[in-house]
Amino acid sequence: MLASSHEDWQTRAFGYDSWLKRSRGRPLSLKLECGNDWSELQSLLQPYVQQVSTSRHSRDLTVRKYMSGDYSRAINPSLSKLPVNLRTINMRNVWFNRQQLDSFADSGWDRLTHLEISVDGRHAGARILSLCPNLSSLKMTGLFNPGQTAEPVKHTNLQSLVLSWTVIRNFTGDPGLFQVMTLPKLRMLGVSHRGPWPHESFMEFLTRSKCSLERLVFDSQVWTTEEEHANMLPFFLPSKLLRSRCSFDVDVK
Repeated sequence: MLASSHEDWQTRAFGYDSWLKRSRGRPLSLKLECGNDWSELQSLLQPYVQQVSTSRHSRDLTVRKYMSGDYSRAINPSLSKLPVNLRTINMRNVWFNRQQLDSFADSGWDRLTHLEISVDGRHAGARILSLCPNLSSLKMTGLFNPGQTAEPVKHTNLQSLVLSWTVIRNFTGDPGLFQVMTLPKLRMLGVSHRGPWPHESFMEFLTRSKCSLERLVFDSQVWTTEEEHANMLPFFLPSKLLRSRCSFDVDVK
Protein backbone atom coordinates (compact mmCIF):
# COMPACT_ATOMS: atom_id res chain seq x y z
CA MET A 1 0.00 0.00 0.00
CA LEU A 2 1.26 3.48 -0.91
CA ALA A 3 0.07 6.36 1.28
CA SER A 4 0.57 10.06 0.74
CA SER A 5 0.45 12.65 3.54
CA HIS A 6 2.36 15.78 4.46
CA GLU A 7 4.30 14.02 7.21
CA ASP A 8 7.80 13.00 6.05
CA TRP A 9 6.65 12.35 2.48
CA GLN A 10 10.14 12.66 0.94
CA THR A 11 11.57 9.95 3.18
CA ARG A 12 8.72 7.55 2.52
CA ALA A 13 8.71 8.33 -1.22
CA PHE A 14 12.34 7.22 -1.41
CA GLY A 15 11.39 3.92 0.21
CA TYR A 16 8.41 3.44 -2.09
CA ASP A 17 10.53 4.13 -5.14
CA SER A 18 13.16 1.61 -4.04
CA TRP A 19 10.45 -1.03 -3.49
CA LEU A 20 8.92 -0.40 -6.93
CA LYS A 21 12.34 -0.71 -8.58
CA ARG A 22 12.94 -4.06 -6.85
CA SER A 23 9.62 -5.40 -8.16
CA ARG A 24 11.16 -5.68 -11.66
CA GLY A 25 7.83 -6.13 -13.37
CA ARG A 26 6.46 -8.73 -10.98
CA PRO A 27 2.66 -8.70 -10.38
CA LEU A 28 1.66 -6.37 -7.55
CA SER A 29 -1.51 -5.63 -5.63
CA LEU A 30 -1.40 -1.87 -5.29
CA LYS A 31 -3.48 0.23 -2.90
CA LEU A 32 -3.26 4.02 -2.86
CA GLU A 33 -4.28 6.26 0.02
CA CYS A 34 -4.06 10.00 -0.51
CA GLY A 35 -4.63 12.53 2.25
CA ASN A 36 -3.45 15.66 0.48
CA ASP A 37 -2.13 16.09 -3.06
CA TRP A 38 -2.63 13.19 -5.47
CA SER A 39 0.11 14.63 -7.72
CA GLU A 40 2.77 13.37 -5.29
CA LEU A 41 1.73 9.75 -5.74
CA GLN A 42 1.15 10.30 -9.45
CA SER A 43 4.70 11.60 -9.92
CA LEU A 44 6.09 8.68 -7.97
CA LEU A 45 4.23 6.07 -10.06
CA GLN A 46 4.73 7.67 -13.49
CA PRO A 47 8.07 5.93 -14.29
CA TYR A 48 6.46 2.55 -13.69
CA VAL A 49 3.31 2.98 -15.81
CA GLN A 50 4.83 1.26 -18.85
CA GLN A 51 6.12 -1.57 -16.70
CA VAL A 52 2.62 -2.20 -15.37
CA SER A 53 1.05 -1.88 -18.81
CA THR A 54 3.28 -4.52 -20.37
CA SER A 55 2.95 -7.11 -17.60
CA ARG A 56 1.11 -10.29 -18.57
CA HIS A 57 -0.57 -10.60 -15.18
CA SER A 58 -3.97 -9.25 -14.28
CA ARG A 59 -3.86 -6.59 -11.58
CA ASP A 60 -6.14 -4.58 -9.34
CA LEU A 61 -6.09 -1.02 -8.06
CA THR A 62 -7.57 0.39 -4.87
CA VAL A 63 -7.85 4.15 -4.34
CA ARG A 64 -8.92 5.50 -0.96
CA LYS A 65 -9.21 9.03 0.38
CA TYR A 66 -9.54 9.79 4.07
CA MET A 67 -9.67 13.57 4.14
CA SER A 68 -12.13 16.04 2.67
CA GLY A 69 -11.68 17.31 -0.88
CA ASP A 70 -12.57 16.58 -4.50
CA TYR A 71 -10.03 13.88 -5.24
CA SER A 72 -11.87 12.59 -8.29
CA ARG A 73 -10.69 15.67 -10.22
CA ALA A 74 -7.13 15.06 -9.11
CA ILE A 75 -7.00 11.40 -10.11
CA ASN A 76 -8.85 11.76 -13.43
CA PRO A 77 -5.63 12.04 -15.49
CA SER A 78 -4.34 8.78 -14.01
CA LEU A 79 -7.57 6.96 -14.91
CA SER A 80 -7.80 8.24 -18.48
CA LYS A 81 -5.54 5.47 -19.81
CA LEU A 82 -5.61 2.29 -17.77
CA PRO A 83 -2.90 -0.39 -17.98
CA VAL A 84 -3.91 -3.14 -20.39
CA ASN A 85 -3.81 -5.80 -17.67
CA LEU A 86 -5.89 -3.91 -15.08
CA ARG A 87 -9.16 -5.72 -14.40
CA THR A 88 -10.29 -4.52 -10.95
CA ILE A 89 -10.66 -1.01 -9.52
CA ASN A 90 -11.94 -0.09 -6.05
CA MET A 91 -12.80 3.60 -5.70
CA ARG A 92 -15.89 3.55 -3.48
CA ASN A 93 -14.58 6.47 -1.44
CA VAL A 94 -14.17 8.72 -4.48
CA TRP A 95 -17.24 10.26 -6.17
CA PHE A 96 -17.72 10.70 -9.91
CA ASN A 97 -20.37 12.51 -11.95
CA ARG A 98 -21.40 11.88 -15.55
CA GLN A 99 -19.06 14.49 -17.00
CA GLN A 100 -16.03 12.97 -15.30
CA LEU A 101 -16.99 9.45 -16.41
CA ASP A 102 -17.42 10.64 -20.00
CA SER A 103 -13.75 11.65 -19.99
CA PHE A 104 -12.80 7.98 -19.53
CA ALA A 105 -14.26 6.84 -22.87
CA ASP A 106 -11.73 4.82 -24.92
CA SER A 107 -9.41 4.69 -21.92
CA GLY A 108 -9.36 0.97 -21.09
CA TRP A 109 -12.35 0.89 -18.74
CA ASP A 110 -14.01 -1.52 -21.16
CA ARG A 111 -11.53 -4.20 -19.99
CA LEU A 112 -12.57 -4.02 -16.34
CA THR A 113 -14.36 -7.05 -14.88
CA HIS A 114 -14.93 -5.74 -11.32
CA LEU A 115 -15.54 -2.17 -10.20
CA GLU A 116 -16.37 -0.49 -6.89
CA ILE A 117 -17.31 3.16 -7.26
CA SER A 118 -19.50 6.00 -5.97
CA VAL A 119 -21.53 8.12 -8.39
CA ASP A 120 -23.31 11.45 -8.21
CA GLY A 121 -26.43 11.35 -10.34
CA ARG A 122 -28.59 8.81 -12.12
CA HIS A 123 -26.84 9.45 -15.46
CA ALA A 124 -23.50 8.54 -13.86
CA GLY A 125 -24.91 5.27 -12.55
CA ALA A 126 -26.14 4.32 -16.01
CA ARG A 127 -22.92 5.56 -17.64
CA ILE A 128 -20.87 3.06 -15.66
CA LEU A 129 -22.65 0.18 -17.41
CA SER A 130 -22.04 1.55 -20.89
CA LEU A 131 -18.45 2.52 -20.05
CA CYS A 132 -17.60 -0.97 -18.73
CA PRO A 133 -19.31 -3.58 -20.96
CA ASN A 134 -17.22 -6.48 -19.63
CA LEU A 135 -18.04 -6.05 -15.95
CA SER A 136 -19.14 -9.25 -14.24
CA SER A 137 -19.54 -7.60 -10.83
CA LEU A 138 -20.25 -4.04 -9.70
CA LYS A 139 -20.51 -2.40 -6.29
CA MET A 140 -21.94 1.08 -6.57
CA THR A 141 -22.98 3.77 -4.11
CA GLY A 142 -25.15 6.53 -5.52
CA LEU A 143 -26.55 9.92 -4.61
CA PHE A 144 -29.62 10.56 -6.77
CA ASN A 145 -32.08 13.36 -7.38
CA PRO A 146 -35.67 12.44 -8.34
CA GLY A 147 -35.64 15.05 -11.12
CA GLN A 148 -32.74 13.44 -12.96
CA THR A 149 -33.11 11.28 -16.06
CA ALA A 150 -30.85 8.74 -17.74
CA GLU A 151 -30.66 6.91 -21.03
CA PRO A 152 -31.71 3.23 -21.02
CA VAL A 153 -28.75 0.86 -20.92
CA LYS A 154 -28.46 -2.90 -21.44
CA HIS A 155 -25.50 -4.79 -20.01
CA THR A 156 -25.10 -8.39 -21.14
CA ASN A 157 -22.28 -9.53 -18.83
CA LEU A 158 -23.08 -8.24 -15.34
CA GLN A 159 -23.84 -11.09 -12.92
CA SER A 160 -23.40 -9.49 -9.50
CA LEU A 161 -24.65 -6.04 -8.48
CA VAL A 162 -24.44 -4.48 -5.01
CA LEU A 163 -26.25 -1.14 -4.71
CA SER A 164 -26.50 1.39 -1.92
CA TRP A 165 -28.12 4.76 -2.46
CA THR A 166 -29.62 7.93 -1.11
CA VAL A 167 -32.39 9.79 -2.94
CA ILE A 168 -32.51 13.52 -2.23
CA ARG A 169 -35.91 14.86 -1.13
CA ASN A 170 -37.77 11.72 -2.17
CA PHE A 171 -39.41 9.44 0.38
CA THR A 172 -40.30 6.77 -2.20
CA GLY A 173 -36.70 5.59 -2.10
CA ASP A 174 -36.61 4.88 -5.85
CA PRO A 175 -33.13 5.58 -7.28
CA GLY A 176 -34.49 5.42 -10.83
CA LEU A 177 -31.83 2.97 -12.01
CA PHE A 178 -34.20 0.01 -12.20
CA GLN A 179 -36.20 2.02 -14.73
CA VAL A 180 -33.29 2.30 -17.17
CA MET A 181 -31.23 -0.88 -16.60
CA THR A 182 -31.62 -4.21 -18.39
CA LEU A 183 -29.39 -6.98 -17.00
CA PRO A 184 -30.22 -10.37 -18.56
CA LYS A 185 -27.36 -12.25 -16.84
CA LEU A 186 -27.85 -10.85 -13.35
CA ARG A 187 -27.63 -13.59 -10.71
CA MET A 188 -26.95 -11.75 -7.44
CA LEU A 189 -28.32 -8.43 -6.18
CA GLY A 190 -27.46 -6.84 -2.85
CA VAL A 191 -29.27 -3.70 -1.67
CA SER A 192 -28.44 -1.25 1.10
CA HIS A 193 -30.92 1.60 1.49
CA ARG A 194 -32.84 3.17 4.34
CA GLY A 195 -36.45 3.45 3.32
CA PRO A 196 -39.17 1.81 1.23
CA TRP A 197 -38.26 -0.65 -1.51
CA PRO A 198 -39.11 0.54 -5.09
CA HIS A 199 -41.03 -2.65 -5.74
CA GLU A 200 -42.96 -1.62 -8.85
CA SER A 201 -39.94 -0.41 -10.83
CA PHE A 202 -37.93 -3.42 -9.66
CA MET A 203 -40.57 -5.87 -10.89
CA GLU A 204 -40.60 -4.09 -14.26
CA PHE A 205 -36.81 -4.42 -14.31
CA LEU A 206 -36.99 -8.18 -13.64
CA THR A 207 -39.63 -8.66 -16.34
CA ARG A 208 -37.65 -6.65 -18.87
CA SER A 209 -34.30 -8.28 -18.06
CA LYS A 210 -35.67 -11.85 -18.04
CA CYS A 211 -32.90 -12.78 -15.63
CA SER A 212 -32.91 -15.72 -13.23
CA LEU A 213 -31.71 -14.55 -9.82
CA GLU A 214 -29.88 -16.87 -7.47
CA ARG A 215 -29.50 -14.53 -4.54
CA LEU A 216 -31.16 -11.35 -3.33
CA VAL A 217 -29.93 -9.66 -0.15
CA PHE A 218 -31.72 -6.73 1.49
CA ASP A 219 -30.13 -4.66 4.22
CA SER A 220 -32.21 -4.62 7.39
CA GLN A 221 -33.14 -0.94 6.78
CA VAL A 222 -34.89 -1.68 3.47
CA TRP A 223 -38.67 -1.69 3.97
CA THR A 224 -40.27 -4.66 2.22
CA THR A 225 -43.39 -6.75 2.76
CA GLU A 226 -44.20 -10.44 2.64
CA GLU A 227 -46.35 -9.82 -0.42
CA GLU A 228 -43.46 -8.18 -2.23
CA HIS A 229 -41.22 -11.13 -1.38
CA ALA A 230 -43.80 -13.51 -2.82
CA ASN A 231 -44.02 -11.46 -6.04
CA MET A 232 -40.26 -11.74 -6.54
CA LEU A 233 -39.92 -15.49 -6.05
CA PRO A 234 -40.98 -16.53 -9.58
CA PHE A 235 -37.91 -14.73 -10.92
CA PHE A 236 -35.54 -16.93 -8.93
CA LEU A 237 -33.99 -20.23 -9.85
CA PRO A 238 -35.26 -23.13 -7.69
CA SER A 239 -34.55 -21.77 -4.25
CA LYS A 240 -35.03 -21.92 -0.54
CA LEU A 241 -36.19 -18.88 1.39
CA LEU A 242 -33.90 -17.98 4.27
CA ARG A 243 -34.35 -15.30 6.90
CA SER A 244 -31.83 -13.51 9.05
CA ARG A 245 -32.09 -10.44 11.24
CA CYS A 246 -30.10 -8.44 8.68
CA SER A 247 -31.45 -9.48 5.32
CA PHE A 248 -34.11 -11.01 3.15
CA ASP A 249 -32.03 -13.67 1.51
CA VAL A 250 -32.87 -16.14 -1.25
CA ASP A 251 -30.13 -18.69 -1.73
CA VAL A 252 -29.92 -21.48 -4.31
CA LYS A 253 -29.22 -24.97 -3.00
